[in-house]
Amino acid sequence: MRYTPPVGAVDPGAPYVDGNPAAGIQGSAVPAAAIEHPQREIAAVIEAAGLTPDAEDLTQLQQAIQALGPDRYQGFAQNGTHDAYTGDLDAIARNSLYAIQQGVAAHTPADMPAGVLGFVQTMVHPGDAARTQLLWSVDDPEHPGWWRKRSGGTWGDWLPVGTGSGLPVGTVLWVPGTTPPPGMLAINDGASVSRASWPQLWEYAQTCGLLITEAEWQAQAAAQSSVGYFSDGDGATTFRLPRLRDYLRGADPSNGRAVGAWQSDAIRNITGTFGAGGDVGFSGSTPVGGAFKISNTARTNAPSPFSASSRDIAIDASLVVPTADENRPKSINWLPCIQAASVPVNAGTVDMLALASEVAGLEGSKVAFSDFTQSLTGNGWVKLPNGLILQWGIFTSNAGGNTVSFPIAFPNAVFRCVVTPGLGSFTVGIGSATKETVIIYTYDSATKAAVGGVNNNYYAIGY
Repeated sequence: MRYTPPVGAVDPGAPYVDGNPAAGIQGSAVPAAAIEHPQREIAAVIEAAGLTPDAEDLTQLQQAIQALGPDRYQGFAQNGTHDAYTGDLDAIARNSLYAIQQGVAAHTPADMPAGVLGFVQTMVHPGDAARTQLLWSVDDPEHPGWWRKRSGGTWGDWLPVGTGSGLPVGTVLWVPGTTPPPGMLAINDGASVSRASWPQLWEYAQTCGLLITEAEWQAQAAAQSSVGYFSDGDGATTFRLPRLRDYLRGADPSNGRAVGAWQSDAIRNITGTFGAGGDVGFSGSTPVGGAFKISNTARTNAPSPFSASSRDIAIDASLVVPTADENRPKSINWLPCIQAASVPVNAGTVDMLALASEVAGLEGSKVAFSDFTQSLTGNGWVKLPNGLILQWGIFTSNAGGNTVSFPIAFPNAVFRCVVTPGLGSFTVGIGSATKETVIIYTYDSATKAAVGGVNNNYYAIGY
């Protein structure tokens, strides 16, 4: 909606003026749009709040504003205080943010301490196919918060943020990188970690059958390159992870390879000799190849009548294949990690604010709560996140006209101000309006005389 100037005005922002026959001043001619458009917009706001426009009820716009604002942001006040929402969280059926308190609202998380204040954000999927709620505590900033989802008409349980239906705790994965993914810990160095920080993994370590004392763990670590067990750490606040630096192999307890046990490297023995003796000998010119070579060059005499010197034959695999101090296949080294805490399969679902933006159609924008402020009183206002400001109030007329101050100043401009008389036998006129005030006159409909003592309502829209 834009400002509609008086009929015949050249300036698109020209104000309306009252006529004064005695002074020869002609009043402004009011075009139909100046009356019709505000009425239609006000009626649309009233209907959006679920009200039926009623010509006899002059407070419906105020009722509508008060209904629409708190419906999405319940419990918020301009002075920074919050009145707890007293309804049922299961029943919230629109995108909204409510202030809540444990013990006041229904269906809050069971492990949320009594009396704790918090905020619950509800995100409704298109067509109400599902709903997601995110709740975080004001009094306990260290708690990650809770989340739950409604599907098929039934709400799931509240879960701490960062938990869900992902990989089971204790699952081991190989990660092609140097940093473990969220919820995982590297197990290539046998790190000591906090029981309080990783309670799910500590619980798993106690029940998996592979928990030993710290002394036992250190003894294994000193003698072998990998350790397949957890340790109880300091016995009170920490525990130690396994150390995986070698190849994994399926356990075979019946043949002596228990779960968690480590085995050193070994190969099947290769034996064999070519010895010089009797009438058989090998000279330095004897052709050899592959893993064989001439050895024992110190021998100079041989019993063979065919050679003046004789040599032994030795085997050396390094002549034909790469060798090292261990037996190994070709390999690539990745980071072994263990699932230490349950996280959703798609970790992006933890970003509830991004989900809220998608569901609400905000195209990724996030509205700061400070951008939505209000004062829901008889002379009040609502500031919307896009900058639009709606104001309303009640005043008693003076015979000489009223200069009415808005509850708050419009930062930029006033779009429109509408006044309705308190009684049907009176009419009102609007003079000039600024960002802070508006001049309003009240007349007797029969005598056209200015009158005082009439209670009028006004509504102003600007930004």
